[in-house]
Amino acid sequence: MKSSDIHILLIGPRLNRERTNLGGATSSFEEMIAYFQGSDIKVNVLNTQKGKGLGRIIHLIIGYFYKVITADVVFINLSQNGMEKLAPKLAPISSWMGKKVVIRPFGSSIKSIYEELSPSKKKAFRKHVLGADILYLQTQELVNFFHPLSHSVKQLKTSRQKPSQDLMKQSSRFQKRFVFLGQI
Repeated sequence: MKSSDIHILLIGPRLNRERTNLGGATSSFEEMIAYFQGSDIKVNVLNTQKGKGLGRIIHLIIGYFYKVITADVVFINLSQNGMEKLAPKLAPISSWMGKKVVIRPFGSSIKSIYEELSPSKKKAFRKHVLGADILYLQTQELVNFFHPLSHSVKQLKTSRQKPSQDLMKQSSRFQKRFVFLGQI
């Protein structure tokens, strides 16, 4: 299959018009969208930040089923809340529909999410999230942790190297000072 024949459904947090939700996840997701739009790969984007409450849930359900039909690959990009609640539902549905599934959790919270799950939820998480066709993780530490649990772990280097423990323990001469910044 040529890359021009591939259709990807990108699911993740878009930057809103007011740019009030600017952060690491939205910036990284916007960069990914720009990358794919600059290639000959066809992309369709489902914004996980559109609406609030029940409106957001309805938007995600309708948008997903409307857009997944033409997709060959479902690329799920989520942070902690979505990785815990949305990814375990979208991944098996996408697989059942014959789509390749790529999951990219933002940040390192996926390890803490996994460790805090009940045994039954861990089993479902291993099957559906860690069982994705590709699981992109940001740090080597996460790759090392999840590699025994998943055959599809890859590192997508989008973060800086973790400082050594010695560097983190160094004290600063400003360490015990209290600084108050306020408005009069």
